[in-house]
Amino acid sequence: MRVQRRLFPLLCTVLLLAALLTPAAAARRFSMSYVYFGSPSSYVERVDGTQGSLDEISPNYFNLNADGSLNVTGSDISGFVSQMHGMGVRVVPFLSNHWDRELGVQALNNRRALAAQIARAVEQYDLDGV
Repeated sequence: MRVQRRLFPLLCTVLLLAALLTPAAAARRFSMSYVYFGSPSSYVERVDGTQGSLDEISPNYFNLNADGSLNVTGSDISGFVSQMHGMGVRVVPFLSNHWDRELGVQALNNRRALAAQIARAVEQYDLDGV
């Protein structure tokens, strides 16, 4: 009986690994990154450097104002999104409060208006969701 109790977790582990290591499981992989540092022109170079391994990218174009509203930065967001879509990479916003707790609190206090602003940005810049 003790041997069976010890073998059961091992058998479960082997079966789980077998399921995760199948070609079907590999086809379901998802790779995402964000770009924060550098200039927007370097973002494309960084994505190119991944050699097609990214499914989704989150650029640092979306920040919070002191009142918790959306602050969109970047001079050619649409161009970047278009380039990424041409490479088969989805683009979602990376919303930053720059580790400022008060900005986060203001965003939560302003959440309905902020959500509407984010939704408008998704439409305006042809982003792939949030």
